[in-house]
Amino acid sequence: MSTTDTASGTRALAVRLVKGGLPAIAASAFVAFVPILGSLYLSVDDYAVWALAATLSTIFIVFDFGTPTLATKLAGSRQLDFRTSVTLCGLSALPPIALGALAIAVWPSYSSAAHLDADRGSAFALIALVSLGGVLRSAGIVYGAAALGRMHFYRRTAVLFFGGSVQLVVTLVSLEAGLGIVSLGVGTVAAGFVQFAIGFAVEGGRSRNDGVLDSGSAVSVRRTILLFMKTRMFVAMLGLLITQLDRWALGLVGDAELLARYDIATRFVMIPKIVLIALAAGLVADSAKLSTAAQGAALLAKVQKLVLLVTVPLMVGAAVVAYFAQDIALGIAPSLAIVAAVALAHGINCTTIAPVNILSGAGRPDFELRYLVPLAGFAAIAYLLGIATGSGMTLIVVWSTAMVVFSAWFTATSVRYIREVLA
Repeated sequence: MSTTDTASGTRALAVRLVKGGLPAIAASAFVAFVPILGSLYLSVDDYAVWALAATLSTIFIVFDFGTPTLATKLAGSRQLDFRTSVTLCGLSALPPIALGALAIAVWPSYSSAAHLDADRGSAFALIALVSLGGVLRSAGIVYGAAALGRMHFYRRTAVLFFGGSVQLVVTLVSLEAGLGIVSLGVGTVAAGFVQFAIGFAVEGGRSRNDGVLDSGSAVSVRRTILLFMKTRMFVAMLGLLITQLDRWALGLVGDAELLARYDIATRFVMIPKIVLIALAAGLVADSAKLSTAAQGAALLAKVQKLVLLVTVPLMVGAAVVAYFAQDIALGIAPSLAIVAAVALAHGINCTTIAPVNILSGAGRPDFELRYLVPLAGFAAIAYLLGIATGSGMTLIVVWSTAMVVFSAWFTATSVRYIREVLA
């Protein structure tokens, strides 16, 4: 293949990924900004509770049994019929219900241990509303993922963009109205309703889905669903342990300022990562069509070049903004050490996004566990060390080091895994 062919192929891939990713990027920008918005209206202590509730909202998305990825894969191969679509929406709704109930049950004990003084009734209302919004939004995300698999880019834009923009507007209005920390929950419910309503209208009806599957295809789809459920449930548990429970562990250290400083830094640094995740979503549909190991290796090489081009400038910019935001938004002294550690950890972890999506599209989401399992183990050690010593910085340093080491290792070995799967 000539250099010209390779360059044109890379450009075509970039254009295709941008088409599929832009709606998610726009929606994610709204969703990422909403938690930061609370810092402008709330005290440091109330913002700490707000930040923890925002992590719950993210956990509900992460803990989705892989239903959006599976919806994209099945829609791309024209195997997403109405019954399967409803099944995926139902599965995606289970985590917000179960985890929301669990969060409400443990909140009294946790808030006392973490010395969080927010009104308990408001905290309960916030968690309940975020859970309800999570149920609605999860179904909407499944429909948006199906639109991506079918290359219905404008429909995907409608589902994701309107949901994100509604959340931003409703949350801001609620904060201005004096609803306090509950504003986050009100905005989440409003966004979830909009995403579900639009998603069902454009991708959820019987006429919008593929025809009823024959018995052989139905059995194959059920097996795929079970594989994704088992694998993605484990992946989600590890993922939330690594990237969401860090703030809950910091809360137990008992320093609300450190938690708020870390949360602000993390939310800004996560923006480039959110952009990459959105752009890479289309890889699942592309990878489902791969037939040889050479094709898989070539696709990975092209995408990783794009990842580097996007990650480095965006991550540097986000880190700079995160540093100054600690002072501007919270009125506390910024910490360069925290920003640098978080930016490096998530920056290196961005290089795992492409191989994970390619392997998922090829039907092997379980390969991600090869680096998540040891990383989760070291993350747990970091949390225990931080809580036991009362040192939040110890927790942050050990956690970020583990993120860098295991993410880099998986990225370096991922081409071998792709060749193995497609051999």
